[in-house]
Amino acid sequence: IDFQVTVPLRRGRGREAVTANERSAADAADASVLEKNETIAGLVYNTASVYWNYVGALRTYEIHQESEKRGGEFLSSVRTLIDAGRMPGIQSHEAIANLEAQTTARIAAGQRVVEARQNLGYAMGIGALEAQTLAVASEAFPESPAPTSLATANAAAWISNSLTLRAGYLATDKLSSSADLLRTNARNQLQPQLDVFVKSGYSGLTQGSRPDQFIYGLAHRLEGLDLYGGITYSFSRGNNLAKGQFEEAEANYRKSLYLRNDASNKIASSVLSALS
Repeated sequence: IDFQVTVPLRRGRGREAVTANERSAADAADASVLEKNETIAGLVYNTASVYWNYVGALRTYEIHQESEKRGGEFLSSVRTLIDAGRMPGIQSHEAIANLEAQTTARIAAGQRVVEARQNLGYAMGIGALEAQTLAVASEAFPESPAPTSLATANAAAWISNSLTLRAGYLATDKLSSSADLLRTNARNQLQPQLDVFVKSGYSGLTQGSRPDQFIYGLAHRLEGLDLYGGITYSFSRGNNLAKGQFEEAEANYRKSLYLRNDASNKIASSVLSALS
C-alpha cells in the first residue's frame, strides 16, 4: 500500500491554474443560458414587432380603400358637372387617372397586408397556409408616451442600465471571462514541470510457489513504514506546443473582448436611436 503527495512548484501550481478549465466551462455554460434567453427575447420582440406591422398594414389598406372610394365619388361628380355643361370634358381624364392611382395604391396596400400576415405567421411558428387564416387584427395602436420624459433622459444612464439587462451582452461578458481563464491556464503551461513529492506506505514479501502464497505478502514479513521523497524537473526544448496553445488562447481572448465591445456599442447605438 503506497500513498504519494505531489506538490507542484511551477507548472500546475495554484488554484487559478488547477481550476481554470472547470471555471471556464462553468462560465461557458452560463453564457449558453444567457444566449438562449437572448434568443427568446429576440423572438418575442420580433413577434410583437411584426404583429404591429400587420396592424399597420391593415390600417393603411383601410385608408387606401377610403381614398379609392372618394376617388370614385369625385369622378362621378366630375361627370355630372360635365353633363351639365359646368366643366369641360377633358377634366374627366384627370379624375379617371386619380381613381386609377388610388386603385393601384389600394391593390399594393392589399399585397402588403398579405405579406405582413405571412410574416406574422412565420414569427408565430405556423405554416404558410395556416397563416392565411389569421384573423384581422381589431386592436388599435397604443397611445404614444409623452416625449418630454425621454427628451430629458440621461442617455448614459439608459445605456448603463441596458448593459445590465441585455442577456446577449452578458453572454459575451461570460465568454470573455471563460476565454481569460483558459488563457491563464495556457500561460501556466509555458513553465517547466517542477514537483516535490513524498511517498509513504507498507510493503510485504513472502517467497513461495504455491498459489495460496501469492496473497501472503499482504499480511506477512512487513518490515515497517517506507518513506522517501524527491524533486522532479522536466521541460520541453523550445516548448513549442505550449507556446502555440497560449497564442491560440490569447487570440481567442482578444476576439471575445472585441465581440463584447461590439455588442456594447450596438446596444448603446440602439438606445440612443430609441431615445431620439
